[in-house]
Amino acid sequence: MRIQKYLAEVEKSYHYRIKTIVPLDDDKMGRIEHAILKYNPLSLSQPKKTIIQKNPLDFPSIVASEVYIVDVELGLPASAYVMQQELRMALGIPEDFIVVVAPNDPIENQTIAANAKREMDKEARNEGASRAALMADPHYTEAPEIDPHKYFGDEFNRRLLGYLKRVEEERKEAMKIDAPHPLIRWKDMPKSDVPADPGPTIGTSDGEMAETAPQGNFDDDKKTYRRLYQRNGNVYVKARSADSIRKVKK
Repeated sequence: MRIQKYLAEVEKSYHYRIKTIVPLDDDKMGRIEHAILKYNPLSLSQPKKTIIQKNPLDFPSIVASEVYIVDVELGLPASAYVMQQELRMALGIPEDFIVVVAPNDPIENQTIAANAKREMDKEARNEGASRAALMADPHYTEAPEIDPHKYFGDEFNRRLLGYLKRVEEERKEAMKIDAPHPLIRWKDMPKSDVPADPGPTIGTSDGEMAETAPQGNFDDDKKTYRRLYQRNGNVYVKARSADSIRKVKK
């Protein structure tokens, strides 16, 4: 096994995104860092600021505000809601002024989709274009592209079984306990003549699920959003990847 692969499997990390409408100075960043110490923080990004949004999706009670964003990587898993409450108390701000989202969070995905569409619409307006009628597009270009080999069929099933086998191996390893004074030395017991069932032979422990979040479900962060526009009788398509929308400029 290559050392890079071994380290990737042993050293797990968990990513979260902190959003707030409260400006984050050095004092508040210090409070955030102190509040997440128990989760073994691995990295904490500098705060990034979005442009003023008329109706931020994460803050429905707020009108026309900038959003400050901090990405954090933890060595221990945490509940996004519990962390949100801990940070709210640490910062001394109202509950609806801060949001903590985990990867592939539905609200975060809606925000990414809305920002992607807003960005494409603004760019199209600068080009003198307008939205094209969907009925003029028989191929429905705005629909997500689907590779059948990634989502179903034999190839997908092999990856799925391999992924499940890897999860099973990781759980077995995590549950191992070396008792200081074992009552039964099971390793010294006679071996059975009946071979153990090796389990399914389809899939390997190296199995990876294509376009999935850390939980194994489909990852909206890998989506590409498309919109159809027209200008001077010509129809064309604009596209934005979810990953590029997530990268907020400082």
